[in-house]
Amino acid sequence: MYQFVTKPALAANVEDLKPDGNTHVYGKSVSAYKTWQNDNGHYSEDGRGLEVINNDGQITKHEFKP
Repeated sequence: MYQFVTKPALAANVEDLKPDGNTHVYGKSVSAYKTWQNDNGHYSEDGRGLEVINNDGQITKHEFKP
């Protein structure tokens, strides 16, 4: 499983959302990257992604491979 060393900016903002009194919040962000490399015919690829969902302050994170 992958771990991000730093939080993508959108994920950090979604995680910070908090319900206030009679209000509700819902936020979702998806950040991903994918790279390909060709080194004299040797191909490699790498990538990872993170989806963050905030439903009234309950944070759910899903890591995925794009």
